Amino acid sequence: MNPFRLILTVLLFYISTGYAQQVKVLSWGDQGNGMYKNPIINGDYSDPDVIRVGSDYYLITSTFHLSPGITVLHSKDLVNWKIIGHAITDIAYIDSIYSANKMGEYGHGVWAPAIRYHDGKYWIYVFDPAFGLFMTTATNPAGPWEQVHQVFKAKNYDDCCPFWDEDGQMYLSCANFDRGWPNDYDIKLFKLTANGKHLQDSGIVIHKGPVAEATKMYKINGWYYILYCQDFKDTHRAQMAMRSRNIYGPYEHKRLCQERGMQSKDFGNNAAQGGLVQTEKGDWFFLHHWAVMSNPMGRTLAMAPVTWIDDWPIIGKVEIDGVGSMVLEGKKPISNFPIVRPQTNDEFNTSSLGLMWEWNHSPRNDKWSLIERKGFLRLYASQPLQKDDFFKASNTLLQRVMGSKYGNITTCIDISKMTNGQSAGLCVVSKNLGLLKIVQKDNKRFIQTYTNARNQNGKLIPTHKVWLKAISEDNTYQFYYSFDGKKFKLAGEKFKLDDWCNWRGVEIGLFCWNNDASSGYVDINWFRYDYK
Repeated sequence: MNPFRLILTVLLFYISTGYAQQVKVLSWGDQGNGMYKNPIINGDYSDPDVIRVGSDYYLITSTFHLSPGITVLHSKDLVNWKIIGHAITDIAYIDSIYSANKMGEYGHGVWAPAIRYHDGKYWIYVFDPAFGLFMTTATNPAGPWEQVHQVFKAKNYDDCCPFWDEDGQMYLSCANFDRGWPNDYDIKLFKLTANGKHLQDSGIVIHKGPVAEATKMYKINGWYYILYCQDFKDTHRAQMAMRSRNIYGPYEHKRLCQERGMQSKDFGNNAAQGGLVQTEKGDWFFLHHWAVMSNPMGRTLAMAPVTWIDDWPIIGKVEIDGVGSMVLEGKKPISNFPIVRPQTNDEFNTSSLGLMWEWNHSPRNDKWSLIERKGFLRLYASQPLQKDDFFKASNTLLQRVMGSKYGNITTCIDISKMTNGQSAGLCVVSKNLGLLKIVQKDNKRFIQTYTNARNQNGKLIPTHKVWLKAISEDNTYQFYYSFDGKKFKLAGEKFKLDDWCNWRGVEIGLFCWNNDASSGYVDINWFRYDYK
């Protein structure tokens, strides 16, 4: 596709769907003055990989057990990103364990995918650590992508990257963790067939190291580079590279970036697990996740400049020891592009869900609709696999939280067609789960909250329409409800988030289930989310 036509299409999409976030300078991302502050996206965009095609940049990220899988984002300046699609339409294509009838393998699924552009196509490879290697291709990164293809079945593999040598031979680097954390992992190199759908050999181990993974492969100035991460006693996690003039080695190794002071409150501050990209001007950058272990936001997206020293890509600020350290701010690689951020709001007034939405596992597509009532999302209730178990209830819609300083999440729901046994409402998903429910029991509807691992019943609902709200400040949330959309009252108690859940940072969204029967539905008018 012509690059100009692609960016025009994406621009028109943002305008027509109304998902453009109000432009404002925040304490992270684009600062509006030619500078940026990390994280560039303050949401869980873990295990990123990035490429440039012409003047366009594309980034993909882990999505684990959610559908659609593998979020694809687009940027013109490496700082401002919008979601343009997903590469796997249904996570159950990987295995039926992810179906709505099973909802298993939480935290597995899409782990650290890699994207490359080759021979006029975009290629994505990804390991599910429970089921093996999968791939898909597309001529347009926004999709459609071909149905995901299983290259080989295996367990305990992750973090792969495809690579084409100058003679056309295709390879794949990856990590094997049969020995388990915190032991040595094997970094392996496989040959692939020309179509990329089959292995040509059983693989060669080219490195062993403590939790050595996160491979990305490049050939630059005659050197083969494999970037990877590895654990060390002195610095915990370090971003590494190995290089050789021969693809099978021998390889020499170099630390590119490391944590500084693993006992400090900033434990986890490191530019590790990500991908290299070169701008049209020739500058190099490393996009990576920022994995501060105590941050319930998860692994946010950050960027560091790259300095080439003796043919090694040193990441971040070059310290006196010749190894990089993470940067907290820097100059934008490319100027004159406006502030944009991934979408969050949905008025449900088109025939497609906003691209920020992902279903918890595979959806029941006969249990939701955007066309049965124009301008509303209709969610039908199904029985959960286990009574009142949020994590066993299908057709929960989720999106990433953006920013932790402040959040205002509001939705308006028509509940006139609810039936006995049904629960629907607003969710905040983390290790400390928060639910703001509308419950119907004995032909009565009432507000119920689930916070801090307990239910609390609230007011009876006198209307057919309810507004639900969650306000967050510094990762502490409070629910509210209203019967007129103007006066909001407290619901339940505050709850604080302080950890990840199933390898995911905080997510917010909508749910609907019925403990007694697959009956009843709610119509959701809109979902609006503002943040700092």
